[in-house]
Amino acid sequence: MGWRGAVRAIAAAQRAAERESVRRHRQFERMSKEQAKRDAALWAASEVEEYENLIDRITSVHRDCSAPWKWQTLSATASPPPPRPTDAEELKALAALDAYSPSLIDKVFLLESKKRARLIANIDVARRSDAAVNATAQQAHAVSFTDWKETKDLADRILTGDPAAFRDAVDELSPFRELSDLGSNIAFQFARDTPATVTLTVNGDSVVPSESKSLLQSGKLSTKKISQVRFFELYQDYVSGAVLRIARELFALLPIDVVFVTAVGNMLDSSTGHMVNRPILSTMIPRETLDRLRFDTVEASEALRNFNHRVDFKKTKGFAPIEPLESPTSNKGTGLAR
Repeated sequence: MGWRGAVRAIAAAQRAAERESVRRHRQFERMSKEQAKRDAALWAASEVEEYENLIDRITSVHRDCSAPWKWQTLSATASPPPPRPTDAEELKALAALDAYSPSLIDKVFLLESKKRARLIANIDVARRSDAAVNATAQQAHAVSFTDWKETKDLADRILTGDPAAFRDAVDELSPFRELSDLGSNIAFQFARDTPATVTLTVNGDSVVPSESKSLLQSGKLSTKKISQVRFFELYQDYVSGAVLRIARELFALLPIDVVFVTAVGNMLDSSTGHMVNRPILSTMIPRETLDRLRFDTVEASEALRNFNHRVDFKKTKGFAPIEPLESPTSNKGTGLAR
């Protein structure tokens, strides 16, 4: 092959290599676009799933509730017994010393005294080990005893109807964390021989999403503004459900028979042009009536018909301000469960 042929061969090899590089580049671009589409589809699906989960939480807060607290049982629970001291390691070390019998090699090479000294030293090490185990057990018992004492004291106070104990239980156990996470604020009032009163402050804009999300057939995300009617419907479901959830949690936590719950919402005051908090739903909920409801199937807004309540709600206008029900200042027999 002459030099011209060699040059043509080299040039052809270079063009082939360039074509392979271009092919690989286009393949990489195609794979990148496909991966981007998959990532976009996964993101869109995640957005829709998160939206649907929020809607489910908003409309079903009344369906869940904490397990009932058994304050009578907690009050009668005996204190944790103190730990029994152990000397197990010391006994092992003593047994090893007692069992030692010098062998012929020990006697020939004068090893007996050294081995006995080592076994005697092991006894002190074993005692320190036992002491450490006993100290740890004592510390654990002290923690357990403190927990038991605090729980028993709280149980005793709750069983006597101490309002401060009711507040302590609510603050300590936080049964309304889910409602707080959704942007609601809850305030309580407890008084002896008087029904508990609760004020639920909720802003619809902080609870109900302003947009709905769904997946198109292409897998892309579709976002639409929620209609006012749908917004009011979800807001009503949440407020009604939150009121019932509060009553359920209080009855599960405390030995009370009646709770007054008033929901307060942020709305426009036409006389000033400012947004202000106004009562929008108020109800008196007896434990006996609430316990008869099937919360796995009942709709929250419909369930309120079982109780004395005040609400002014229209599908096209939402909530209107109402005068809340007044809890009696003294109504023996309705506050503390018997």
